[in-house]
Amino acid sequence: MAVQAAVPSAAPGQGVAPLPPLPASALEQMAGEPSQPRTLPVTRMATRADLDGPRTLSVRITRATQLRSVVQLLIRGTPFSAIVHSSVRGTFAGELRSLTLRQALEAVLFPSNLDYDVRGTVIRVFPRRPATRIFPLDLVAVRRSWQSRSDPGESVTTTGVSDALTEVDQGVRSLLSADGRHYLDRRAGLVQVTDFAERLERVALYLEAVHQRAARQVLLDVQIYRVLLRPGLAALASGPGIVADRAAFMRTLEASGTVQTLASPRFFAMNNEAAMVRLAPDDGQGRPGASLMLTPQISSDGIVQLSVVPRIAVGAPDGSPAAGRAVNESDTVLRMREGETVVFSGFPYAASAHERAEVVVLLTPIIVVPSVVSQAGQR
Repeated sequence: MAVQAAVPSAAPGQGVAPLPPLPASALEQMAGEPSQPRTLPVTRMATRADLDGPRTLSVRITRATQLRSVVQLLIRGTPFSAIVHSSVRGTFAGELRSLTLRQALEAVLFPSNLDYDVRGTVIRVFPRRPATRIFPLDLVAVRRSWQSRSDPGESVTTTGVSDALTEVDQGVRSLLSADGRHYLDRRAGLVQVTDFAERLERVALYLEAVHQRAARQVLLDVQIYRVLLRPGLAALASGPGIVADRAAFMRTLEASGTVQTLASPRFFAMNNEAAMVRLAPDDGQGRPGASLMLTPQISSDGIVQLSVVPRIAVGAPDGSPAAGRAVNESDTVLRMREGETVVFSGFPYAASAHERAEVVVLLTPIIVVPSVVSQAGQR
């Protein structure tokens, strides 16, 4: 319905009297006021739809201001729109310096127990509530243990236990809030987590790192030689260490005596998982028995740390039974680059009454890293 205002008639001979000014509407009053009381201007950020920069914003709000208004202030000059839930209450006062839009939103909303999500260019703000996500675990559901112990009287013992799913279960639990909960399904290889959004993000990043590191594996190229030393030579001239020129090292071995290849195994080992190779002795031909236990730790920069336990068992030169076999063993941890070859020597024994021999082990690790799809994603 149209409403007309009564206007006084003009006196004869005079022009039309000017209309008195109307009072300003509430909308006009808001338009004439500053956008935020006592608020310094916002440093503009990039206009593309990206909560994470690359440019940042800064703002100082010196008087407690409704959170609805603060959110609108933060997205001003960006392609984003904001929808604030009707139950959102609270105020904010403070200074934000050089933050991305995501960091600014979280700094303003999280202390008031509020959360947000992003759908395209629409930011929705609502009371904080827990959510549930299911994460796959591409890990083998087995518990492995190993131990290598020297002969009685020796002090070196290498032991290890590996249960990847139990360790992940403990890691996820440590990241949850007091109200968070999770369930690990070992058979299906899934973990269900219920918690607030930022806790779920931490779990996602943790599990992504676990998969990336656990998926690393190394191909171990092992060469085990027996060198029947030439007469008058008590031990090999070349000691243990990194071999820069493998061909030159083999020429040195051949100059020291007759070289026989006992075994040439090539096998894979997962990151921080023990692997073992065994060579049965041949007492009839005087071939020694050998075992090699290896546990690799594979870094992202191509460095491999190896726990290596070579064990050489030899019989007496007169063909005594295995029960009387002597054992030579070492236990060491070393650090090397992939593709380098390390030599383990110093395992001499009497091949016969008049011949001496020595066992030499060459080990070369080659890193193999399968690709892993990120699980973190965008919120």
